[in-house]
Amino acid sequence: MIKISAYFIVITAVTLTLTACSENQTTTSEGPISASGIWTGTLESGTGQLESVHAIFYSESENGNHEGIIYSDNGFAISGTFSSVVYSSANQNNEMVSINTVYQTNGYQFSGHSDGSIIGFELMVNHQQSINGRFDSAQNDGRLSLRYQAISNREITEADINGSWVELATGASVTVEPIDDALEFSSDSLFDCQLTGNIAFTEPEYNVFPVDMALNDCSIEGIFQGFAFVSDRVTEGDNLELTFLLISNEQVLKLNWVRQ
Repeated sequence: MIKISAYFIVITAVTLTLTACSENQTTTSEGPISASGIWTGTLESGTGQLESVHAIFYSESENGNHEGIIYSDNGFAISGTFSSVVYSSANQNNEMVSINTVYQTNGYQFSGHSDGSIIGFELMVNHQQSINGRFDSAQNDGRLSLRYQAISNREITEADINGSWVELATGASVTVEPIDDALEFSSDSLFDCQLTGNIAFTEPEYNVFPVDMALNDCSIEGIFQGFAFVSDRVTEGDNLELTFLLISNEQVLKLNWVRQ
């Protein structure tokens, strides 16, 4: 069960660089390689501290700009826009540079990184296969290793998301319905809050959907933004599950909804 106190966080600044390439082959496309999708892997410090992490990257355009979140169930998330794409026909690389924010919960620190610490990443992206590279900071250095998840390519329809859901941690009922150009959701019982929000669903190429959510009239109220994706509860064809990672200025929430 989710402990609400585990999602109060402190802000830290991060610099992240992504370099996209294709292993053992020549790139011929005139544009950036997409990092969009769902990824899992590890973040390991030079001192040996190892975190299992997940990542979601999303791009709604062909200019290479991505919104992204890297998060650990142990207590931190990195969120920001991956931008400044440069295509070089000479070395066949696509480069993304961004300023990101680290959110840490309950004072949890990865590898001694305190509030306000700066972390720089240099990563190689192998399209729909892997993201690997190093990070450096004043406190420590280490490596990030991610593998692409095939569920990213699952075809999702509005019918998969519309309807009634139950939030696993609280048992709260949530209703999703199409209104105008979005899938809007609401609940009056999630964490004793009034919940409203919407899931963007516009010709999705990947199983990753931008989310805006508001919690009101409760102790953890705020405006949250992030992503959701659809999976199966256990095996394909059984009850569907919606997983959310959402961040506000002071909190991060990971939510799981199961089809009612």
